[in-house]
Amino acid sequence: MWPWLTVVLLIITGFGIQYNQDIWLQQAWVRSILAQLHYPLHTQANDWLILRNQSHRQWMTRQNGSKILILTGSIQNRLDAPQLPPQLIVQFYDAPNTSPTQSSTLSITMPPSLPQIRHAPYIAPDIDLTPISAHGQRDFTFVFEHVPEQSREISIEVSLQ
Repeated sequence: MWPWLTVVLLIITGFGIQYNQDIWLQQAWVRSILAQLHYPLHTQANDWLILRNQSHRQWMTRQNGSKILILTGSIQNRLDAPQLPPQLIVQFYDAPNTSPTQSSTLSITMPPSLPQIRHAPYIAPDIDLTPISAHGQRDFTFVFEHVPEQSREISIEVSLQ
């Protein structure tokens, strides 16, 4: 009798885990274990923290007179396992609480040099494919050559591919 009861209990547990899989995959500790086991996971916003106090924007005028916007910042891995850097969505707004005037989904690249930034047109370096260690952080630099003139606000979010 006990072996059959054990089998039934395992089947019910398996169905319960399968039924609540989305809830389980929201838990950071479950995601960390699955990431360490190399289970393919989709990026979630709560896996990453964009360090707002380390984000800066700077306008630069090139020698040819064109203006570019340089946006720098850092992103932190919140899981207990290394992860590849996510893509980021950068949106420009003309006023708070409005729809974006421009939106770009960008990959984190290797750090560009000043001559690369000053070159027109800007050619981004190779995509950074080095995993970010558990609770580690990575700096990023984005260069925008065409920014809407009426833009006043910028937001950066993790892309949920």
